[in-house]
Amino acid sequence: MPSAPDFDVMVFDTYTPRPDAQARNYDQWLVDVDCPLFNSLDMIAAYTCWKVLKAKGNRANSARGSNDPYSYFSFFGLSDASGFEAMMADPKAEAHVPLWVSNWSRNPESADMAENFFFSFARLSHFKPGKMAECVVLVPYQCKAAIDGPGYEHWSSNPEAVSAFAETVRYESWVVEKQLQGDYAPNGVDLFFVESFDHANTVWDTAPTAVLGTLVAGPTC
Repeated sequence: MPSAPDFDVMVFDTYTPRPDAQARNYDQWLVDVDCPLFNSLDMIAAYTCWKVLKAKGNRANSARGSNDPYSYFSFFGLSDASGFEAMMADPKAEAHVPLWVSNWSRNPESADMAENFFFSFARLSHFKPGKMAECVVLVPYQCKAAIDGPGYEHWSSNPEAVSAFAETVRYESWVVEKQLQGDYAPNGVDLFFVESFDHANTVWDTAPTAVLGTLVAGPTC
């Protein structure tokens, strides 16, 4: 996947589709329908969909009241801070979201959409340019102190080693400013985009919580 357009605000989304989603070709639906629709909207800089391959630590529930950790996540890269509200008010998105809920969500009849997915608004705090590779190591974390500088300075047991690794890949550190929907509320998210997980052990081994994700759909998929 070529480098996606850069953006400095995004909405981070986590969820688990219903159990028969794979049998009904959910990943292909993301490629054919969901991803092209959101990437066609003016306020979206880049929208990418990812599947969890492996995880460790205290990974969040997929939705409110759920005992299952999330199995998918998405990044809604926005053109500006008002982009998410504009996106949700767009007629194409307004028609699309209920179809996702009806066809793929675990609790389609619920009046509380936090039972189906989580949204948080995040702002880029630290960035090392590089290719938007098709594998990502995602590290969500909590920090009581104000987040200033790279996130790994707060969560890693060996920040010097992670700092050296971050210089070799595309690295993004995000501060979560607002919880939009759901109960999951990390106040920091670090992303390391890698060609292969084989050389990402420095991050994996020193993070108390981490997720390995593979790209399912993006702007050019």
